[in-house]
Amino acid sequence: MDYAILLTFDAASDRKLREMTEHLTVNNRSETVLLSGLRPHLTLAEFDTDRYETVLLTMSNLASKILRPIPVKLASAGFFPNNPSVLYLAPIVDEQLLDLHRLVNNDLEPLCTTFSSLYREDNWVPHCTLALDLDQDTFAASCAALAEVFTPLNTLAVQLSLIACCPFCEQAVFPLGPLPNV
Repeated sequence: MDYAILLTFDAASDRKLREMTEHLTVNNRSETVLLSGLRPHLTLAEFDTDRYETVLLTMSNLASKILRPIPVKLASAGFFPNNPSVLYLAPIVDEQLLDLHRLVNNDLEPLCTTFSSLYREDNWVPHCTLALDLDQDTFAASCAALAEVFTPLNTLAVQLSLIACCPFCEQAVFPLGPLPNV
């Protein structure tokens, strides 16, 4: 897919998540999502479009209707059963997060030539990736290293970000209400 919409966190949470990822990198020499240039995030959509300018306007309008950042509690660590090379933190999924995901997808999908089924409401597994491309030994070591530093983290989701994929490059940022003083 050519583009993605990410939900990113306040500066203090971003810093804590980067510290966790750095801990995994130092202890296990794993490739991490941060090393590819992305900040910690939840992916809300992945898509192709031939209506880029309309996507920008739509995301800007949507973000302007959201009057404040959204609290997101990253409460557990996990991996995908069909892909144990990824280690992530999972949020508690509440109505605010589901509503935002639904709004983004309902507004965005009609503008897309392709829309990843992984991010449709009935398939979406919200997660904040900490490490990628882990082999079996590194995965086990990364789980142990994460257990040393992880405690549930109360974050604020403060913006939507449109990125171009592969290589990753942020195209636009859409703040969710006024940024908190952190």
